[in-house]
Amino acid sequence: MALYLFHGGESYLIERAFDETWRKLTSSLESELDAEVLDPESSPADVLTATNSVGFFSAGRVVGVRDWKTLAPRPGRRSRSSRDGAPDPAGEAAEILAQVPEATHLVLSAGASLPPTNPVLTVVKARGEAREYQRLRRGDLFGWAAQRCREVGLKLDNAAQRVLVDAVGGVTMCPAEPINDPLAGIDLPAGCQKLDGRNALGYVRTRATPRADLDRMINQRQFMSALLHRAASPAVLLNPLRWYPMAHAATGALTVNQGDHIWDLARLAWALSGDITTTTVPIGEFTSGDSGSVVVWNSDAAGRLFAALTSDSPVPQDVLDAAQPG
Repeated sequence: MALYLFHGGESYLIERAFDETWRKLTSSLESELDAEVLDPESSPADVLTATNSVGFFSAGRVVGVRDWKTLAPRPGRRSRSSRDGAPDPAGEAAEILAQVPEATHLVLSAGASLPPTNPVLTVVKARGEAREYQRLRRGDLFGWAAQRCREVGLKLDNAAQRVLVDAVGGVTMCPAEPINDPLAGIDLPAGCQKLDGRNALGYVRTRATPRADLDRMINQRQFMSALLHRAASPAVLLNPLRWYPMAHAATGALTVNQGDHIWDLARLAWALSGDITTTTVPIGEFTSGDSGSVVVWNSDAAGRLFAALTSDSPVPQDVLDAAQPG
């Protein structure tokens, strides 16, 4: 038997984990008749009937329950796990889980975090997998971003960007509308202007635009293009007071091989002065959760993108196409 439980405050992540696990488990079944997602109004008896049924064409069944409380008794019905007549839904649900046969996979979800002492969580951890998706708070954003960077093998360091921009004498950006964003620390008029390191960092971080994250994604790509063109321009490369600080800043911003020299960075900058392909992580869907609007990665295309970057291979064209914002 394999039990899967996804719980916490981030409902869209829980739903995504449930669906991905469901697809993975059901892909190996011989027939859709051996898979069933129970209605939220189902009873514990319905759960036992579904999980104990014999597979039509497969050795076992896959059963989904989107709310673990479906396993608990209805209000007004005394639980066998109750004490002094007080209902004990978690204890009853744990008893139901204990009766699920070995050949059945049961996928559960919960719209709130379950405490470590919850009997349901204890049973699932002993016989399967439990994942918690806590609701993201503003104070958690840096830690969340750092975790995503660790997943793709990157280092999060905003200071390097500020130093590099200041080293080349700033970059020119052309916002179509004024941007006043106290959270990003910027108050920029519309039109072309040269941004120093602090304002450039705020520009690529701001969401205070009509399309929020989608505009920020485009701004970041335009910024990188402007920075690379500025770094490879004669105004920088022919001025020792510019190219030396730039090279020094770049060595702190980039990870290079031990045998590389400062001139290798110069050649890299020169190579990047030509036609540049900019992209982003491909988007799978737009949805919403407890934290607001959500952009969900295209898991397959994102994996292929990071695999190509890791192996220093060309990014497949269909991945680049999938990364274009709609």
